[in-house]
Amino acid sequence: MHYFIDGYNFLFRLYEEVDPLRQKREEVLSLLHEKLKKLKLKMTIVFDSHHADNGDLPTRFDHLSLEVIYTPTNQTADAYILEALSWKKNCSQELVITSDKRLAKHIEALGARVQSIEDFIEFLLKKEKNVSPSKAPLQESPEEFARLLEAFEKRFKKEQDF
Repeated sequence: MHYFIDGYNFLFRLYEEVDPLRQKREEVLSLLHEKLKKLKLKMTIVFDSHHADNGDLPTRFDHLSLEVIYTPTNQTADAYILEALSWKKNCSQELVITSDKRLAKHIEALGARVQSIEDFIEFLLKKEKNVSPSKAPLQESPEEFARLLEAFEKRFKKEQDF
């Protein structure tokens, strides 16, 4: 399953106050990265840049384990997501995270799935609870290490005598 996230829609649902915008955007990216690291999900977050002079091509980069896309000039994140989905061979493997009802209707018409931001956050929290914590590597106490070293040396010496 691949997740597309409607970037600013997501950001504005999480924060009442978004100033400074760049800082809040970085916080969202860091938060998502932390979740991705634990849950091993593939996500692309798309932000509008239709007011910036971003050129005719989207700006794409990886932010740790998250693909981040800024749309080309004069293209909204909604339009970018719909266009990206239209190129997919199997839209049923795509899940778009948005609370934009108009966008959701278009996404469903293409055969992709939609999940509201609130439901997605709930899903992340549940999934995170079910992920077993990584086991810490075994570490011998100094006394146990000394005992094992002594046993190894005795065995090694014994084998050398033969």
